[in-house]
Amino acid sequence: MFARLQAFLEESEAENHLFLGVLAGAPEGTQPVLVEDGGKIVAAGIFVERNAVLAGSQDYVPQLVAAWKLDVPGAVGRADLSTAWAGEWSRQRGCRAKLAVAQRIYRLTRLIEPRPVAGRLRLAEDVEQLTDWIEGFDEEALAHERSGREAHRANAQRRIRAGMTYFWEVEGRPVSMAALARPSCNGVCVNLVYTPPEFRGRGYASAVTAAVSRQGLEQGYSFCCLYTDLSNPISNSIYMKLGYEPVCDSAHYQFKYSV
Repeated sequence: MFARLQAFLEESEAENHLFLGVLAGAPEGTQPVLVEDGGKIVAAGIFVERNAVLAGSQDYVPQLVAAWKLDVPGAVGRADLSTAWAGEWSRQRGCRAKLAVAQRIYRLTRLIEPRPVAGRLRLAEDVEQLTDWIEGFDEEALAHERSGREAHRANAQRRIRAGMTYFWEVEGRPVSMAALARPSCNGVCVNLVYTPPEFRGRGYASAVTAAVSRQGLEQGYSFCCLYTDLSNPISNSIYMKLGYEPVCDSAHYQFKYSV
């Protein structure tokens, strides 16, 4: 089943990159929910941490919702799909849906170099430094799903072991960060792009995003992808200037159940 699902997701690899990453790291015993038509997968979902991650045609949302056994706190997927899911899920489960964040998925195949700024790229190796910055990122970008300090530290430790998280460093001092994550057959995700407030407005976010994206392409991936918050026009502008092109919009909904 996993091989068939992976092949289905890879038909739109950048759009389904989050799902592919979740599938690759799914614990033993994880059972994705599938809807098939004529022997072909047409819609799918998988539960990870706090969200159902969705893929496929919105035309099959009623069947996908009906096949789901457990309540979920939230759902994320292509905007039309997750919006249809939120409406159908609310109707079938008697809960209320709230749009937590509207996002856009971008894809890069050819990097446009930004204007040069001072500094260099280096791997993140300091657990406490990275923990602090993950916490800052979480507070700004994931206010709807905040984690505690220990969860941030565990995340930092995992990222340092993986060797895919980077700082942009100026005169020996980190000023910005970004990471590679969720490698798939042809692509890799750029995420955790964060610059502390005191270092903003100096081009560091563009520099670190470009350098990390270059790393991904030089490692042999044919594309890099990333998610942006549509309410932040600055970050969306930065990424497009680097050559990132929109793939589709994505939406993250949260559900409130009656007690």
